[in-house]
Amino acid sequence: MANKALQESQFEQMLIASAEKCGWRYLPADQIDREMNDVLVAPWLKEALVNLNPITAEQAEQVIYKLRTLLISVPQEHLVQNNNKFRKMLFEENSYPFGEDGQNINIRFFDEQNMDNNYCVVTNQWMYPRASKDGGKRLDLVFIINGIPVVVGEVKNPFRPDTNWGQAAQDIVSYQKSITEMFVPNILNFACDGHDFRYGGIGLPAEKWGPWFDTEDRDHSDLKALLACYEHLMNPARLWDIYRYYSVFTADTQGRAIKVVCRYQQYLGGDAIVQ
Repeated sequence: MANKALQESQFEQMLIASAEKCGWRYLPADQIDREMNDVLVAPWLKEALVNLNPITAEQAEQVIYKLRTLLISVPQEHLVQNNNKFRKMLFEENSYPFGEDGQNINIRFFDEQNMDNNYCVVTNQWMYPRASKDGGKRLDLVFIINGIPVVVGEVKNPFRPDTNWGQAAQDIVSYQKSITEMFVPNILNFACDGHDFRYGGIGLPAEKWGPWFDTEDRDHSDLKALLACYEHLMNPARLWDIYRYYSVFTADTQGRAIKVVCRYQQYLGGDAIVQ
């Protein structure tokens, strides 16, 4: 890994390969069937809803339509609230009158018992809005579970002294203002420059993003150790766990809505208690 000719695109591919080791499958962005302005990959989500629930394709479309109401023209100042509402629609406010005689049933968006049964895709150079000539942004890495984009990652060249993870994090912070809708379903985001790997929830300033470690040894000493931490966080089951149980919505001292995603030590400690 000491090859100084390593380019940003090659490092991006390295992160994709590591993601494939921990449960993701890779698809190029141009092979993903989605509408230009659609945050969701609707065909994947529709298939998942039908497979996971006793509903028809038409009923699945009704569920998707309801989710989309939170993804249309989202003001940047409403991102955290919409992110919270979207999460509630997945896990709490997920009752629909699709049962016998119109009885309400709870709709599942993920197979919580076996994450291998979910369609977990990592893609790169994702354009949103797709094919847009004005205002579209190109995202380095996007992670999608059952058609719902849940993580955005930005990458910087490990061997360029004028770039680092902080600039990658700041890129994502800027994207949250210019393409706000893309981050409504978001669990977390990450930035990586080959020397450091940091992550943060939506709305968190780049300077407050924190590292993730897979053990209390807190090792980012080389690329191998860094990739091990990256693979630990990016495991689909762990991300789902963070989404469901380790994310808190509250307000700051000025009353503004904020999202708090657990630090690695909180997750490791909580997991140890559960075990």
